[in-house]
Amino acid sequence: MPSAETLLPQLFAALGNTFNYEEGLGDYRKARRFADELVQGHLSGPDAALALFYSAVTDILRGGQVRAANSLEQLAAATEQDTPLYLLAFTFLQFCRFERYNTRLDGAGSDAIEASARWDVKREMEDYFPRLHQLQAQCTDIPSRNLSWYLSNILGVAKNARNIADKLRDPYLKEAYQQQHESMLHSFERYAQQALGEQRWPDVLFPNYLRAGFLFSSGEKEQGRTLLAETLELAEEHGDFGRQALCWQQRGDWLCAPFSHPLSWDFSLTDSSNESSVLPPYTEALEHQPLPPGALDEAGQCYEKAMLFFRQAGALRGQAFILLRQAYLSWRSNAPDAALGQIREAGQLFEVTGDERGLQLAYTHELLVQLSGRPFAGAEAAMTAIGQWGHDSGNFSYAVSLGNLCNRLARHLFLRQGRYEASRLAYGASYRLFEALGADINASQCLVDQALLQEAAGDAQAAAIGLEEASQRFQEAAAAYPGLYPAGQTVRSLLLQHAIMLAAKGYNIENSAAAPDQMGRFCRQLESLAAALPEPAMGWQELLASAETDATTTERQLEAYRTLSMRQLASAMASQSRVLIPFYRYKNARKAFREDEALKHWQQAFAELPEMDEGQRYFYEAVLWGSREHYAEAEVAHRRHLALQAEREQQLQLPFSGQSQDGEQLRRMQRRNQMEQAMSLWVKLRQYHEAAAVWAELEKSEGKRWWHDNATPWKLLCDAAEFSEGLGQNSEALHYCEQAIQLLESRRNELSRDELRTALANDRGTQYLYFLGARLAFHKGDAILALHYAERGKARGLLDLLDASSSHLGAFAGEPESLRQWREANAKLTALRGLLGVERRKQAPEAARLGQLQQALDDERKRLSLLEQQLLLANPAFFAVAGGQGAIMDADAIGRELRPGQLLVEYYYRDEDLFCWAISADGLVYSASLPVAQEVLNRHAAGFHAACRDGGLYNSHGEQLSAWLLLPLSEVLEKYNTAYIVPSGRLHLIAFHALPFKQGVLGQVLQVSYLPSASILQYLEPPKLPLAPKVLVVGNPTGDLLAATAEAGAVGRLYGQPPLLGDDATETRVREALGQAQAIHLATHGRLSEEAPMASALILAGGAELSLYEIMGLKMQAELAVLSACDTGRGMTTNGDDVLGLARGILAAGAKGAVVSLWEVDDLSTSLLMIHFYQKLRSGTPPAVALQQARQFLRESGETRTIGHVDELEAAAETEQEKAAVRNLRGRRGIPLQKPGLEAEGYAHPFYWAPFFYIGKV
Repeated sequence: MPSAETLLPQLFAALGNTFNYEEGLGDYRKARRFADELVQGHLSGPDAALALFYSAVTDILRGGQVRAANSLEQLAAATEQDTPLYLLAFTFLQFCRFERYNTRLDGAGSDAIEASARWDVKREMEDYFPRLHQLQAQCTDIPSRNLSWYLSNILGVAKNARNIADKLRDPYLKEAYQQQHESMLHSFERYAQQALGEQRWPDVLFPNYLRAGFLFSSGEKEQGRTLLAETLELAEEHGDFGRQALCWQQRGDWLCAPFSHPLSWDFSLTDSSNESSVLPPYTEALEHQPLPPGALDEAGQCYEKAMLFFRQAGALRGQAFILLRQAYLSWRSNAPDAALGQIREAGQLFEVTGDERGLQLAYTHELLVQLSGRPFAGAEAAMTAIGQWGHDSGNFSYAVSLGNLCNRLARHLFLRQGRYEASRLAYGASYRLFEALGADINASQCLVDQALLQEAAGDAQAAAIGLEEASQRFQEAAAAYPGLYPAGQTVRSLLLQHAIMLAAKGYNIENSAAAPDQMGRFCRQLESLAAALPEPAMGWQELLASAETDATTTERQLEAYRTLSMRQLASAMASQSRVLIPFYRYKNARKAFREDEALKHWQQAFAELPEMDEGQRYFYEAVLWGSREHYAEAEVAHRRHLALQAEREQQLQLPFSGQSQDGEQLRRMQRRNQMEQAMSLWVKLRQYHEAAAVWAELEKSEGKRWWHDNATPWKLLCDAAEFSEGLGQNSEALHYCEQAIQLLESRRNELSRDELRTALANDRGTQYLYFLGARLAFHKGDAILALHYAERGKARGLLDLLDASSSHLGAFAGEPESLRQWREANAKLTALRGLLGVERRKQAPEAARLGQLQQALDDERKRLSLLEQQLLLANPAFFAVAGGQGAIMDADAIGRELRPGQLLVEYYYRDEDLFCWAISADGLVYSASLPVAQEVLNRHAAGFHAACRDGGLYNSHGEQLSAWLLLPLSEVLEKYNTAYIVPSGRLHLIAFHALPFKQGVLGQVLQVSYLPSASILQYLEPPKLPLAPKVLVVGNPTGDLLAATAEAGAVGRLYGQPPLLGDDATETRVREALGQAQAIHLATHGRLSEEAPMASALILAGGAELSLYEIMGLKMQAELAVLSACDTGRGMTTNGDDVLGLARGILAAGAKGAVVSLWEVDDLSTSLLMIHFYQKLRSGTPPAVALQQARQFLRESGETRTIGHVDELEAAAETEQEKAAVRNLRGRRGIPLQKPGLEAEGYAHPFYWAPFFYIGKV
């Protein structure tokens, strides 16, 4: 067994003759082998303690902090009487804690809340340094004392010095940190001078290297360069290849990562102190900026020299660090394959040398290159493994910094490149790391990041749910805090503040969505959280007084300021909600035409204004007056608000309320936000000169493209278009409008998910852009351009779904099951979010139900993640094609899809304008802009639908609608036999075929087909049923639609195939048959969910449901699907004219055409209509014509005719089940006769014959 005298020099040489990880020297696997041999050979005796010490040091450097801490604690207990060894054990044990909780991947100290929650470094240092100095004074062994001093005063302090150097870039913070910075520099210089006097050259070089880096990063660049040159010269003089390599490496770092560090890709690794990982705007503006020409090449030359010297030094770890830097250069040069090769080579070197931290860093860099290219499978699993390593090995803060690096990349991908999917995957990967690491606070911040991403993508509902979940997690962490973290009251208070800010953000999202019930929920949560905050040490008056007299800011002042601010925020939002909640109820009541109720809500909102703070009161008074078009009163209130705002800006600000570059930037942003808000309100109040003046002021202060870095710049450009239009500057208005739409669609095209695209298009401000473009084009006299804008805003979600299904996904070899499951999972997530929102809006939500829905949501997210991994493995370009990019057709292209005798009529309306276009095979044949108020048109549309649905008086509404929608183009309509109707807004509720036209109704004169947009024609084909099609017929699975049993039996007999009746119509059997059937007939109940449209469903046997999201996951071959059920054609119509109902799911799943209903149907009249429809269809009549004839047949059916049809049904019935159903019908065969006040008798009322309509190509 070799002696300790032999092994110790070998072990120290294997460590690179240094205890400094950052120098890149040493082979830790070899050192570990020597250390094990040393420990095994000296389990007792005088060398046992020394063996244990070196074993612990090896573990610290290679990344085994848990094992190192155990060894050092054991050593400290065994050497209390041996001052030199006890001093080393004491020093290295503290250094081990630094490595565990205060070390980032770039060598700086960690400022993570997570770390401070686990390790109260300030309090511990107050005890540590006096004891350390005492032990150093008692120690007579100079090498031990020097090592202890070097470790605590150089390596330990260097971590915090790097953080301080970063702060010195900020001119507002420089004075506060300058003295501390100079003290640290002096400490390094003093140590170097001492080492120089003792001829310890390595101990001279590294402190000077550090000092040069601190000078450069703090802004003293020339001094840093000069000192580095001197250090390099000294290293050359002494033939120290390793330190020469370090100097060349540092030169390269300064060239290619001037903001931070190449190992962090020039991103900031500063841990966010707020509720998300988003950093202040000043910091985000500086990180990862474009480099000067030649910088990458020059940095590459420096790294080549560094690599040469590391090779001469035999430093494999140093070579690995250079390879990672070279990979960063390759990545910035758009050479990802080269970068991956360099990273993998670095990883192999780290693995060979036993450097666990370096290996995890290489894994992370590999993931970053892949995530920033094409999204790939396995990112979450890989980051989970890294997080687990950090947890098990004790490298907590190092692993947090790896997760933060991934987060910064995610932010960069979305903020700078607009790449939603790549950003989402990167956030998801970092979340998995934090979760596996046990970093709950960072994981919660990552949830917030993802929610903010969803909000930016337009999915406000998903964002609000994510924010509420994160807020709850922060609240739970704060409640559990005393038992979890040893860091003091401040962390608990900070977590509660995070929860408050998230609740406030959620409130603002629901405010933007005008969702009063959800606003009330967030408001109650805010008040509860504010009450849970600890009592502040002082009130506002005392705080202001102390701020005026004290030049320095104490922690006591800061904590009081934060607490009081949070309580003030909660109070302000509660006050605001008392105005806004009734105000939004006023708007909702007006939309539903409940004028008396609306007025009461408005008066309630107005009555709450005096209770608001003046800073808010006059603004909301202006909003309230403006909503009722009392513009004079609104203008007075808005001017008072702006005057008060200007006055308050001059008031005293607390010296600690953000005096930094970031603070100045935030104040500037606050001012800009106020100006944006003022401009938007001036537009709403039709004060266009005032709005234009604010725009000009913003251009002057922020630059011509000041709007470009806004989260939703299209909304600001929409304001510009609107005030330009109001000033008569139509060309400028159209230019702004087109810019806005291009930005919006650039964002939209990055989204692959149907629900996200639909959500983005559903935003009212978004849709107004397209309408404004159409209006401006009509002003210009360009009806074709106006149609182009209208089509760009219509049913884009369905258009993209059809595009994805029909073309791009051929790369998936026949559309695999996993792709259909992916569509279904996305739709199901949307449904679950909707159901969760419904439950949360209840006055008293059920905790158990909330828990079930939340768990289902979490499970579906995981399922979706696994599906995406499978799809990315099959096709790395999956996200680029999965969403589809449906082409917008112009008038000529639409005409080419039409046959002679066919006419497409499209409507688009808003505000005071109704636009109409008619297109034939020859192109545009009619266009008009009619002065019809949106509110009036909506009222008649809703009235006509309600009268048809309820069997009421319909003529007056129908005649007025016909006067607006049909009569202006009656001469055009008369020339054609088929009409495609493309509705808009509330017109989706209208049975156009039932509108009065030419002494009858439109459906008598023309075959009518309905389309959500004209551009969908390019993806549709007319249904072509074979002579003997495979047919799926389902009848009365719920047992209460007896006529549906007879109907299904009759349809089945027509095609010679038995129907699934009653209990036989199980979900399993129906799903299996749906994929094979060429014709589908479902005679059952439909359940429409207005609040969670994706949860709408068809009801099957045993109460099972076939939901819309499940339908969207199917692959149908059906030529025609007939949903002979209640409300199957109706759905929630988004602001983007996507009707989120069962018909949409059927078309998205592949059916060529569909027959669906607009209201709850009568089962007997429906059965008669459907049987006649199928008789015509079976004889070869096209669906639209067959439906037209079946409607006419039913309209003309009287008592005698109906009895005859029931007799025919009974005679044809084959099963006892059918015969029983017909016998029941015979008992109730009488049909409604004319009653006083009704306008039709028998089945002539639209309630019976008009509910069904055809969607598809004729």
